[in-house]
Amino acid sequence: MAVCVAVIGKDNGPMYFRTRQSGVEELQYHFIVSSALDIIEERVQSSGKSGILPGGVSNPGALEITRELYLGALTAQEEYKVYGYMTNTKIKFVIVIEESSTPLRENDIRTMFRKLHGAFCDLMSNPFYSPGSEIRSKRFHDVVNSIVAGQ
Repeated sequence: MAVCVAVIGKDNGPMYFRTRQSGVEELQYHFIVSSALDIIEERVQSSGKSGILPGGVSNPGALEITRELYLGALTAQEEYKVYGYMTNTKIKFVIVIEESSTPLRENDIRTMFRKLHGAFCDLMSNPFYSPGSEIRSKRFHDVVNSIVAGQ
């Protein structure tokens, strides 16, 4: 079961942060998400560099266009497993899963991220939402609540 869902902007500032419980544990989740951002940056930088351009021309600094948005398991700690997802616009989604709960398959995690990404796309389509600002949409919050509740 998801215990924390975070949406992080391009500048690594939190746009949305939801935990199953508030209080002391919330600070722990902030730390977990913050450390996951470092891992996301490392993965994107290491997988985003290509030594060969189309046509066989070598260019070590060229960026490869990656189609895979799902970054998979970022880290596993004693009680939690952290998964990441990054959109084409560099918005990052982080979901923290409790290890003691029923084990989730990789496909279940991908489905959670697809729901979250779909809700985010709907939010971006709202003319009253200012991109990059804090997310306060009730619809988005309902989707996140369904992910945290395990539905």
